[in-house]
Amino acid sequence: MEAGDADGIYRYVIAPFLDEYASLTFENVCREYLRHLNRQDKLPFHFTSIGNWQDKERELDIIAFGKNKKDLLLGECKFRRNAPFGTADMKAALEKYTGGNKPVWYFFSRSGFGRKVKEWAAGQSGEGLRINPVSLAEIVKGTVLCKD
Repeated sequence: MEAGDADGIYRYVIAPFLDEYASLTFENVCREYLRHLNRQDKLPFHFTSIGNWQDKERELDIIAFGKNKKDLLLGECKFRRNAPFGTADMKAALEKYTGGNKPVWYFFSRSGFGRKVKEWAAGQSGEGLRINPVSLAEIVKGTVLCKD
């Protein structure tokens, strides 16, 4: 800043890392959105705890348990510019969970979803896999228009 180059500082120091920083905030926003739906009983079950989970090799952005611990909601959040959540993202997320329960999945994306993800999610109900893609625009619309 001593050189008076605020634009340069932003362009070369801040902007390249802004999405990475904002992605952590986006994960919190997604959890809040699910809490909002939970309070309105708009989820497949009422969860009693929500957070994230990680071990040495895997990370789940969102994990929520119902009262009986058999009900499980998992989520993956992608805050990328101009990169829709694609089938590779979905498959990578699904591979992170190796438990026995069949979770309800919520995929969140700043840039929307690829056509195949939307089609695949719509056709999953018969296979026991429950997938719910949610865009940033849907989060904003759902939380602004719906009051608790």
